[in-house]
Amino acid sequence: MSNIVFQVYRNQGAIENTTKDWAIGIEPVSGVMVIKYGKTGQKLRTSIVKTPNPQTEIDDRVRKKVQSGYFYVGNATYDEDAKVIELDKVINPTLFWSITNLKGKSELIERMEHLMSRMVSVDLPESCDFIQDKKGATNVPVGQLMISNKLVFDLHGVVTDGNNKMSLGGVIENNSFTLTTMFIIAVSKGLGTLSFSNEDNQTITIDYLGNETQFATPEYSLELLNDIAIALALKKSAVSLYQPTQQTVKPLLQLSL
Repeated sequence: MSNIVFQVYRNQGAIENTTKDWAIGIEPVSGVMVIKYGKTGQKLRTSIVKTPNPQTEIDDRVRKKVQSGYFYVGNATYDEDAKVIELDKVINPTLFWSITNLKGKSELIERMEHLMSRMVSVDLPESCDFIQDKKGATNVPVGQLMISNKLVFDLHGVVTDGNNKMSLGGVIENNSFTLTTMFIIAVSKGLGTLSFSNEDNQTITIDYLGNETQFATPEYSLELLNDIAIALALKKSAVSLYQPTQQTVKPLLQLSL
């Protein structure tokens, strides 16, 4: 089979060293869905599933796995020689983001102050601070968003083009991906046009949180994601994380974007 990029999920057992891996991906040539599963560090079993819509099938199966206690650890390729997925081979992509057609710095400052005030009630696993500078000669405030003590964006970096349109951009590092991504989406909502791209400058669609299981980790459980989404006004109120119907399972964290 051709190289497959797997979404890797892990289940921590009650006893030390009983961790199990579950990986799922699409074979790029045949289009079949491939699942690898078994104990971490040991030879994994393989299941091949032919389905007319493999991506939809993957989304459904991932939701069920997360619901049963698995958490996302990243993307990885499978070592056919070793027959295992090594943690040090997990690939977490770097994302580039930009907000164009911004209304103004003052509106950004007001949005940040509002969001930070709402985040006080959320028990975050990492630091999140908005450091506002004093007003300068132009009487326009600026500030910096810091997550895990790393700079996410600096309002000094707002750029104005020839049509008096403002834009702002930056990089999302994989070690603080969850909270950073959510904050940027919340900040840009209604204030500008947000876009993401990868290292090859290819546009990436972030349909938050249509596949929010990608963000579920031991530090960011689905319950915590739910609380953050409410605090950042990415949805109006709490909803059931899983709401089965007769036909399908509704997406998690129904948001009002």
